[in-house]
Amino acid sequence: MKVSKDISRRVLNIGPSFRPVAGGIAQVMGYYHDFVFEDFKFVANSCPGSKFTKLLCAAWSYFYTFVLLLFNRIDTLHIHTASKVSFRRSVLFARLGFLFRKKVIMHIHAGSFMDYYATAPEYIASALKKCHKVVALSSVWKQRFEEEIGLDNVVIINNIIPQPKKVDSNLFTDGCVHGLFLGAIKDQKGIFDLMEVIKAHKEELAGKFVLHIGGNEQVDRLLALIKEENLDAIVKFEGWVGEQRKIELMNNCHILFLPSYIEGVPICILEAMSYGMPVVTTHVGGIPSLIDHERNGFTNTPGDLDALWAASRALITSEQMRNAFGDVSLKKITAYYPESVARQLTDLYQM
Repeated sequence: MKVSKDISRRVLNIGPSFRPVAGGIAQVMGYYHDFVFEDFKFVANSCPGSKFTKLLCAAWSYFYTFVLLLFNRIDTLHIHTASKVSFRRSVLFARLGFLFRKKVIMHIHAGSFMDYYATAPEYIASALKKCHKVVALSSVWKQRFEEEIGLDNVVIINNIIPQPKKVDSNLFTDGCVHGLFLGAIKDQKGIFDLMEVIKAHKEELAGKFVLHIGGNEQVDRLLALIKEENLDAIVKFEGWVGEQRKIELMNNCHILFLPSYIEGVPICILEAMSYGMPVVTTHVGGIPSLIDHERNGFTNTPGDLDALWAASRALITSEQMRNAFGDVSLKKITAYYPESVARQLTDLYQM
């Protein structure tokens, strides 16, 4: 099932450019284009490049949206936003929709949105209350938007992932348990907490466990730590992981790690679930709606290194636990596949 052409041609999605993919919202836009809409009408209000390039992109997209609303049968603006500059830019497009008396849907993807809300509560609440609907990624976020911002127009649309792609390649023949981290390499994502745990237990992990890290940002800091602590045999830096390499790693790794301090509903957790992987993570943002503690993973307090080690050790040493947790994830993940999301969006656009 897809959002039908009759409905989708009257909906204009607005968000960051998604070719090439650079970030979680862009990935969602790409999936919407490829799997969800029969007729995907889209305007990119943000693009990579210099400040001048970004400004030019935003100005052009604003003018183009104005023209589309003036001459096309667009009924709904579906605006995908994060926080800070992304949200302020999105509000400008929302006001354009209000001017033309269109339905405006503000789809909030940012895991740090409530921190941003605290910086300008009146401005943010006023903008969101004027929208036809505000989209939250989970029941946890819906409750927070309602209770802390005072919204009564919130609906839940699940994040989206495609069906997993199985490959026959056997990347690893060392007999080790292989872990995977995918994301920005920075403190906020908990990757350096995980490195501290590995450093503290490297003798126990040697010859039994290998962690593959894919991402960007503080790469030099990570590589220096690997070298200084002689972790080359345990930690493998994969660089920025492209789609094909990600599929290979998802098929061959055994545990996903994401011990973050701030999250929305992480795509990498959804992807790991679709491949039957248990997850070691934290109880922040929408993660508890995906990972049931001690059923398909572990959701600990961010920064709790003892709990992070206990969870890691339990899964590394027990294939039975890994398989049982993976089975639970495979049952839960179907609600995040394109057909399910298409049904949710169809219902949303008909409200």
